[in-house]
Amino acid sequence: MKLDELLERLFPLGQSVSVDDQVVHGTAQTAAGHVTVVGTTDHAEVGVEHALALAQSVLESTRHHPERPIVMLVDTSGQRLSRRDELLGINGYLGHLAQCLEVARQRGARLVSLVYGEAVSGGFLSFGLMADQIFALPDAQV
Repeated sequence: MKLDELLERLFPLGQSVSVDDQVVHGTAQTAAGHVTVVGTTDHAEVGVEHALALAQSVLESTRHHPERPIVMLVDTSGQRLSRRDELLGINGYLGHLAQCLEVARQRGARLVSLVYGEAVSGGFLSFGLMADQIFALPDAQV
């Protein structure tokens, strides 16, 4: 399923979600209130920039709305396997992202993941697999 269709179906009450370099971020309205939306799209290979952007979105939500639920939309082919990312210590960036999600949880945010594409390796382990609840669409590949 394409991201635009998924957003329309998940959030019929409205959403303000954008994509920058395969990183999804924004907010959406549900019957229970607002949620923060973060994620990946287009089978993203999560590199250091992606991990930092995701962590920033999580921290901003936690800072301004500590108990706001965070919905993580997952479509990743794993961590980027480039020499550059390995030399920069991508494992540390993915660990940082996981720690940011744990801080959000400790401050009262519920974490929910929805795999709508691929969910592979470190791109999923440090992000989508950190959720309190994890769901996958029938045609998702985990």
